[in-house]
Amino acid sequence: MKISLLSTGITPYVMGGLQRHSFNLVRSLARSGVEVDLYHTDFAEAKHISALDGMTTAEKENVFSIAIPWHRSDHLPGHYIRALKRFSIAAYQQYQKRPAADFVIAKSLTAWAFVKAKRWGTRLPAVGVNLHGFEMFQPSANVRAGLENCLLRPSFYRHAHEADYLFSYGGRITELIQNRLNISEQKIIEIPGGIDASWLVEERKAPIRTVRFVFVGRYERRKGIEELQAAIAANPNWQNYAEFRFIGPIPIDQRLAFPHVSYAGPISDDTLLKHELHQADVLLCPSHSEGMPNVILEGMASGLAVVGTDVGAVRLLVNDKNGVLLPEVSILGIIQAVNHILSLNKAALSAMKQASLEQVQSFTWDRIAAQTLEAIERRVATR
Repeated sequence: MKISLLSTGITPYVMGGLQRHSFNLVRSLARSGVEVDLYHTDFAEAKHISALDGMTTAEKENVFSIAIPWHRSDHLPGHYIRALKRFSIAAYQQYQKRPAADFVIAKSLTAWAFVKAKRWGTRLPAVGVNLHGFEMFQPSANVRAGLENCLLRPSFYRHAHEADYLFSYGGRITELIQNRLNISEQKIIEIPGGIDASWLVEERKAPIRTVRFVFVGRYERRKGIEELQAAIAANPNWQNYAEFRFIGPIPIDQRLAFPHVSYAGPISDDTLLKHELHQADVLLCPSHSEGMPNVILEGMASGLAVVGTDVGAVRLLVNDKNGVLLPEVSILGIIQAVNHILSLNKAALSAMKQASLEQVQSFTWDRIAAQTLEAIERRVATR
């Protein structure tokens, strides 16, 4: 089996859930003996990304890296879509120079040139598109985000319909694809996200100090950080029972100045991130829209209870056994969830953390790669 995978970057060269997912998928497929042609960028000149830092020598033997420089020629509305299409054209030109693949996996709009060529009659393998969380079709956090999503929807809608297959994490993502995009079940390949087995820890115990909550993510409106910080600010009494740790590029002028709130800044090194998560008890992920967040999988693998919103495929990970699933993002909802966690005794919180560890066992990358490969082989065999 040979797979061409197109992605707007991979870890560690580009930070983001899509990029981490691409990195782990490539590694896992390579370990399974799959040949992978990886077309990727670093949103710059892409000079050093073919070193594939973070992969083992054995994994690299099955991965052929094609670095695509990123070209952004303007700042007018729609510039990101235009840049994605230029990336796709460059990737397709490189693809034509390589031995044919059996299947193409493309993140975002990176397969644009491929599906266009297929429309014109060029013989190409099946193209499976992964739009991850389909965030542009999910509820928007505010008017500005809603307008941005409106600009994105037409291109992503066409792309979803032009692809041979659509990857879905499951949960509300599959519901969205079928009901909002009107795409049949036969076209959907349902594969959840995954976590590398190296993240898994042994049994975690309840804290002997105050409960530590942690948020990991960018300062992005859809992540719900404004509601989270408003909830913390509205409950100064929490400082007697809880600590709040923020990991990510949070602007200094947007940070809370409370003794029980601290900010680590962005962390790209897995060892450092694991250390931070191992010091915590509860992961906070109050997003307005998501796919299947890597950070929740990483938190669960680190033995954390989780507070998350019922968006994307989060319901596959979070329930009342291992945390709190918010029906929507609101300051009151976050306050109630935190108060619920704080009301638990040590044994109950310990049980939640252990439930996360047990549940995440089903989402290790080797299992997910095997499911992905099986699903692709089945589609290739029927074409």
